Amino acid sequence: MLTITPGIDTVDIHIAVTNQSTRIWANSLAFTCFNCREAPSVADFECARHWARSGQQFKRLTEVRRRFSARPTVQAYSVEGATPATQLPFINAFQATPDAALEGWLAIQTPFGSRLAAVVSKPASFLFQNMEYSCIHAGPSFGTLQPGQTGQARTRIYLVRASLDAWYLRMRAEMGL
Repeated sequence: MLTITPGIDTVDIHIAVTNQSTRIWANSLAFTCFNCREAPSVADFECARHWARSGQQFKRLTEVRRRFSARPTVQAYSVEGATPATQLPFINAFQATPDAALEGWLAIQTPFGSRLAAVVSKPASFLFQNMEYSCIHAGPSFGTLQPGQTGQARTRIYLVRASLDAWYLRMRAEMGL
């Protein structure tokens, strides 16, 4: 089941997935995408204004280790405390997952830094970014699902007028992180 709830400067996406098969689904996830390609005030095809956080520090995504594959515009990252992205077959197939773990969100700042677009999932399974489309993903995790079991996750998209620091404090409070 998918429920989308728009807010003033957010969109909440609640996803419930039920394993209707007879086998166990290990590390079930969704590949949600927020594409900024057609939003010129936000789009960042050079990844210069993409932000993440690791080790309690904000980092430009270009400062985080990268692993270049046959698709150099694509990058996938593990999320702190989650199953490493290299152990998620769908994500690992991109062959663009460095040995780096980030918090479960990505953000793109506007050129003057007064606004940003961000995605965060709770719980988050992986992060994914593609410079070709200026898209960011915080893939929600449904965990391991037994036959008949349902997993739930929430993704929130932010389109806010705020500094990175102010947004981060707001996001942590709202998402209970």
